[in-house]
Amino acid sequence: MSEEIVDLTKGKISPKVRKKLESIDKPGRFIISPALIDIQINGFSGIDFNDEKLKVEDIEYVSEVLAGQGIGFYCPTIITNSEEKIDYLLNVIKQATEQFELCKKMILGIHLEGPFISKEDGPRGAHPLEFVTAPNVKLIQRWKEISNNLVKIITVSPEWENMDEFSDYCIKSNILVSIGHTSANTGQIEQAVRHGAACSTHLGNGSHSLLKRHPNYIWDQLSYDQLYASIIADGHHLPDNVIKIFAKVKNEKLILISDATQFSGKQPGDYETLIGGKVTLTKEKRLYVADHPEYLAGSAMGLLDILKYIKKSSVLDLEYAISCATNHPMDMLKRVCKFNNDAIIVFYESEDDLEYLGTYDEVLD
Repeated sequence: MSEEIVDLTKGKISPKVRKKLESIDKPGRFIISPALIDIQINGFSGIDFNDEKLKVEDIEYVSEVLAGQGIGFYCPTIITNSEEKIDYLLNVIKQATEQFELCKKMILGIHLEGPFISKEDGPRGAHPLEFVTAPNVKLIQRWKEISNNLVKIITVSPEWENMDEFSDYCIKSNILVSIGHTSANTGQIEQAVRHGAACSTHLGNGSHSLLKRHPNYIWDQLSYDQLYASIIADGHHLPDNVIKIFAKVKNEKLILISDATQFSGKQPGDYETLIGGKVTLTKEKRLYVADHPEYLAGSAMGLLDILKYIKKSSVLDLEYAISCATNHPMDMLKRVCKFNNDAIIVFYESEDDLEYLGTYDEVLD
């Protein structure tokens, strides 16, 4: 019989499921959890949400693949690009939610990561400089209309002069403002929080390689209790000791994200991205800008892979990490989305691995 059953659903599992799991002869333990939520995913399994040839069927395919890895909800993420291409991509994602029931169910909203970010090398990351621009209320109004109000998160840098007006509009329009890809100073970050910023996007990444000891924009963001912080805990984006510190400071406001790209599942090698940049993927699944190895270009791991890494590295307590990928993002997104994470999934944890077994219903069958 299984050694232990851990229920993270607050008592939603039935005696029938518990009895079935108890009857399985495995030495590890079962973890029953709400479905995973990924608020930042740029693509997956060969599909890029920033592809100018993106089709509604691509969105359906990615949704199916993610559902098979325990993802119940996600936010397709569109990065800095031309206005016209962003128009097109928003429309495709909107159409997918209208045509496919699975997409409608899983897609909580769209995450716009840019184009209102820093122009500086380092903070800009792999985003194309030519399309970076100042926050523009009329532009976000247009994108809100094109997407039929699906834009729910926008990553911006507070260093722009017109941030106050832009943030105020977003908050009134039910769009969550997240600070990211920034070189903002202490006062600018303070002002952004005062005007309703709710999160820090992949904190510790999308930054300069070298920073002043203090003050700097990482310490500044960590200091605000109001801010959630999303992080990419894949063994490449942040050192383990930094992940531990972020978890201690943010506690219930830490959110795990994948920042996954189309290169998830790809073989190691050099690739050309659709926005014109060359990237390199190593056998350790580290994805970086080819000309600047110190700058990462997103992730080649999904959220399930990240939980597996956390299990093997013990960088975080596994039950806490699962909460960072379920309850924590749900609590934040309730500000702008109406949903209940009533989907239940089951993991099997052995001594050295974490296995996704399926949904509650699949395991019951």
